[in-house]
Amino acid sequence: MSEFEINIDLPGSAFNECILVEKYKNEYALVLAKKGDKGGTVWKKWVYPQIGKGKIAEKAIPLKIPLGNATDAITVIKQIANAFNLQIVEGGKVVLAKPEDDDIPF
Repeated sequence: MSEFEINIDLPGSAFNECILVEKYKNEYALVLAKKGDKGGTVWKKWVYPQIGKGKIAEKAIPLKIPLGNATDAITVIKQIANAFNLQIVEGGKVVLAKPEDDDIPF
């Protein structure tokens, strides 16, 4: 059981999918989940991972992206924000980064 889970809706998802930010044993992760049609119950999506060529594990695991401890998770999230040309500024606000070169490229 996770210490905490934060549910983030995925806009435009045709299947009521969402992302859970979870903490388990001091490790943070992003987990793909689905919201129920009635009542808003959230279920994690589970998968059977491939463990070799043509072999599938006997046990299912949550479909997640591990981010590491709190410090590592913050570093990863900042890199993701940077990939989308976003910056996290004082007070935790996220803003669109200005391009380095405002000149017209032609």
